[in-house]
Amino acid sequence: MKDYASGRLRWLPMPLYFFDVTDDGAVNHSDPLGTDMSKADLAEEAVAMIVSIASDRLPDGMTRVFAVSVRDDQNTVVFRASLSLAASWQ
Repeated sequence: MKDYASGRLRWLPMPLYFFDVTDDGAVNHSDPLGTDMSKADLAEEAVAMIVSIASDRLPDGMTRVFAVSVRDDQNTVVFRASLSLAASWQ
């Protein structure tokens, strides 16, 4: 990014985002450290995280909901993603 006061280019730090995971509504992991990444990348990261968690924990019952909430450094949720399983005998 250009620093207009000096006319020089300078690097600005990437925003910090916190990924919190729930499994059937119970908080499984609340991210205390955060990850620095661009806002454009956080949706892809959140969805990949759900897929990975689901593949590790399924099958385990007939219904299941996995979710990831992404918070910014002001503790505001900026993105949510969820993955649901609903299975039944016919």
